[in-house]
Amino acid sequence: MTQRESILRALHDDVDKLVVEYGGPQSSESLELLDALRQCDELYRQLTAQLSEQGLTSLARSLSLSVSLSLCLWVSLKMLYE
Repeated sequence: MTQRESILRALHDDVDKLVVEYGGPQSSESLELLDALRQCDELYRQLTAQLSEQGLTSLARSLSLSVSLSLCLWVSLKMLYE
């Protein structure tokens, strides 16, 4: 598993814990958080495909995707606590 995949897996694990903590998957907060996670997943897939097509160096790929995933996490958590 790559570092990017580990970060994404940790994000999923954290979201799962928060969903349980905040009233299950049907609460409005959980639904918003799960929607944000789906958006993060889609962004990750798009960036991965784009970076593969562009043939960027592995360092640039890692940095770009790591930053994107970190931003997704931040936005998701910000939504939950607002």
